[in-house]
Amino acid sequence: MRHGCIAGARPSSRLGAREATWVSILGTLSGLAIVVVVQAGRQRHTSLPSPLNRRWVVAGLAVVLVAALLVSARDIPLYFALTGTIATVFLILTGVLVPRLGLALFFAAVTLGTVGGALVMDDLGAFGTTPKDASLGRALGVGLVAVGTVIVRRAK
Repeated sequence: MRHGCIAGARPSSRLGAREATWVSILGTLSGLAIVVVVQAGRQRHTSLPSPLNRRWVVAGLAVVLVAALLVSARDIPLYFALTGTIATVFLILTGVLVPRLGLALFFAAVTLGTVGGALVMDDLGAFGTTPKDASLGRALGVGLVAVGTVIVRRAK
């Protein structure tokens, strides 16, 4: 299996879960710094305290964080490095979607996505775990979560 693939990949003998956690944190910070740079590019100043209210300071910080992420992630599977980036996308979407959908529907949809994704990853044996078949019973469980999400959406 190619190093960095989800199914069957494990951290190298040099790096483990602790290092992957730090890489995930770097990914989150890098993503947030990039978001701030983009937002600062739209405005003259950010609402952050000095010196972070200057675009060039935040841009420099983003470059340093992304460089640190790339250097740190070179010896671990790609999916570990992407966890922080995915967390950044989730945080941004939370801020955008919760006011539009409401908390109940947002978290019902997040739960559905989480359970459905976990079922697929279990079936593949993702992250080096023992594969567990996506049986009819497990698929029905995901279906019930989907029905619950629809009920939350349609309820007034």
